[in-house]
Amino acid sequence: YRFTVGDRVNSSKHEARVKGIVDQIKKWNAEGRKRRLCTARPNWMTISLRIAKFKEECNQIRIDLPDILEIDLKNGRVRVEPLVDVGLLTRVLTPLGWTIPVIPEFEDLTVGGLCMGYGIENTSHKYGLFSNLVQEYEIVTSTGDVVLARKDFYADLFYGVPWSHGTLGFVNAMWLKIIPC
Repeated sequence: YRFTVGDRVNSSKHEARVKGIVDQIKKWNAEGRKRRLCTARPNWMTISLRIAKFKEECNQIRIDLPDILEIDLKNGRVRVEPLVDVGLLTRVLTPLGWTIPVIPEFEDLTVGGLCMGYGIENTSHKYGLFSNLVQEYEIVTSTGDVVLARKDFYADLFYGVPWSHGTLGFVNAMWLKIIPC
């Protein structure tokens, strides 16, 4: 089952966007890795009062990945890019009769932030942290390689990503568990 509506629910741009990230990282490698990596996401886009001054000293990687890529109702999962916010995901899934099991109170929180950060919410006592919904990560490593990490494949990376705050690579997509609502 593929769901496409406009440019916000669209998988056709994903590969090109990931290639852009890979190209930026390979350029950083070719230039001798002189500065640390971080995202180029501006401070005003975060749900934090902290100003991330450390970014001024880093090689900032542009990551524009805001789309829902695929909805697989047969297997109860959705493939999303990390900048998909909970509000968009809920607005798309609910009319289909599905939801994510762990729903944050703020709809502006992104799935990438919830997975790479802590992501504890009201239903976490039943379903775990938000990162427990993830079945697979697509990650660009510091070498520019794109890898898929699951419980049974690159398991160390799969289990290391939650709470890592982006220190292990750049998450480009993830499959999340969904449930009927």
